[in-house]
Amino acid sequence: RSWRKHTKSQREQREWLQRMSMRSELDDDSHDAGAVECDRLSTMLGWDLRARIFSLLGVVDLCRCARVCRAWCDMAQDPALWAVVDYAPVHHRVRDDVISQLVDRHRPIVTNVNLCGSIHVTAASCARLGDCCNLQDLNLAGCVGVTDAGVHDILQGCPSLLALNLARCSITDVSLLYLGTYARALESLSLADCGGVTDAGALSLATGAGCKDLHHLDLSGCVNVSGEGLVNVVGTCGANLRTLLLNDLPALPNIVLFAVSTSCPHLRSISLHHCARISDKGVQMLQQCTELRRLYITANHGVTGDALRCVARGAPHLHDLQLMQCPPIASGGFPAVGACPLATLTLTHCPQFSDAQLRALCDCGPRLKHTLTRLDLSGCHVLTEPSFHLIGTKLANLTHLNLAGCTALDDAAVECLCKLSGLQALSLAGCFEVSDDALALVGAAGWERLTHLDVRGCAAITDAGVQQLCVGVTSLRSLRLAQCHLLTDEAVYHVTFTNRLLQVLDLEGCHMLTDKAITCICGSCPYFLALNVYGVMQLTAAAVQKHLGAMRTLRKLVLMDGAKISRSVVKALRAKRKQLDVVFDTRPPDPDVLIG
Repeated sequence: RSWRKHTKSQREQREWLQRMSMRSELDDDSHDAGAVECDRLSTMLGWDLRARIFSLLGVVDLCRCARVCRAWCDMAQDPALWAVVDYAPVHHRVRDDVISQLVDRHRPIVTNVNLCGSIHVTAASCARLGDCCNLQDLNLAGCVGVTDAGVHDILQGCPSLLALNLARCSITDVSLLYLGTYARALESLSLADCGGVTDAGALSLATGAGCKDLHHLDLSGCVNVSGEGLVNVVGTCGANLRTLLLNDLPALPNIVLFAVSTSCPHLRSISLHHCARISDKGVQMLQQCTELRRLYITANHGVTGDALRCVARGAPHLHDLQLMQCPPIASGGFPAVGACPLATLTLTHCPQFSDAQLRALCDCGPRLKHTLTRLDLSGCHVLTEPSFHLIGTKLANLTHLNLAGCTALDDAAVECLCKLSGLQALSLAGCFEVSDDALALVGAAGWERLTHLDVRGCAAITDAGVQQLCVGVTSLRSLRLAQCHLLTDEAVYHVTFTNRLLQVLDLEGCHMLTDKAITCICGSCPYFLALNVYGVMQLTAAAVQKHLGAMRTLRKLVLMDGAKISRSVVKALRAKRKQLDVVFDTRPPDPDVLIG
């Protein structure tokens, strides 16, 4: 009865807000001229259309819109806009009072809440979220203030909860006892990096009535749960499991994979990153998972081509295979893999993967020509020109190709790759033989879809090569030219003038660049997001303050401490641009510093 009364009250409030919004156009006494014009524009669109537009905004943008005028304030408070709430972009500002206000205003409406990384959220917020009886998806990853008491309040008050992410939360075995007791409808559960979980908690989860309909389970980094505990969980909760993540478990034994093969008949994806103890015996058992579509293995020296052959024959629908830092894997099995409808194949840092294995893969897999779209062979330095010719002729549908670290790749090999007309991303980082002729070939090929190009470390590239590249490539979103020491401001001018949609530019170590390069970027790229100019010693503080400080879209900036830019300038820039992440250090940045 109380639920119906509350629902009726919410419906009446919404109808009142609609009536007030429609009348706001005629209320000249309480609005100035600008507000009246704003209201007139709003009422012309209609409530449903306005709601559709406002639904595309985030939490911060909705709060800003509510301060424009009364009509927009009413619109921003529409309960329908607060069904899905994502606090992740402002996680550092979210506290218990924010969650309390959300629950007070929109308790019956809220269904999805993302609090990933909100370190200031405590068990008090969990108690309030427990009042949202219609809550279905809750992400608490990285909320270190969440404890067992908070998990209890959420599970007891949200019987319709379908997805719960507790990664890196401060929980213990008690939380798993609550999950086994209350979470009867739960379909997705993440306990990644929960160091307080042990075998006792795994047993409580296995023996309880909850979590028996899980489709997604993440136990990565639960190092205090032994193989026996994992077997208990998988054996009782795996009947409907589709995705299983067991990453970062160096002591993971083969017996767990035996349990997976017998208890998870509908498994489609399994991830085994950094599980060094598993071997062929365990992986071979996965051939019983006939619906398997994704297999990820990283940093393993016990899995060979024999296991790969068994999995490929038992899982005919396998379309995503990632084998990174697995040297023995090149011993065979690729003919069987070639028969699968692979869409993504990753063989990163497999030094024994040679031309013979690639030929076996292509010759025995005629389907790959039509299905394979992503190929990553970075670090396979044994490959030579025949392999690159095979890629260009027999894998015509590739859209993403990573050949970083393939030191035998030269300009002639790039000419073979120019036949891949649909390529969208190409990485040639660390291919020291690549020169201006290779960029000229890419430009002449007219790859209109190419949006990401990485030629880091190709020191022979000059301004002339970049200019020829930009003749035919005009849709770049990301370009990485780090350690191309011969480049000057002219290269940056050609890139920014022809690629107006550029968002990421890596110029680390290009020491011949000056402030003119920054001027080109700021004047030609309105959607620019990330810039790395570490090691560009000729940049001045004036360019950083005047140009980079004025770029509202810029979100990531990497500078070098010790150049002509002082710490006071960086401090002032950080104070002026709160959303700008400035990396200012004497040490070279991580190669992936611009990613994300």
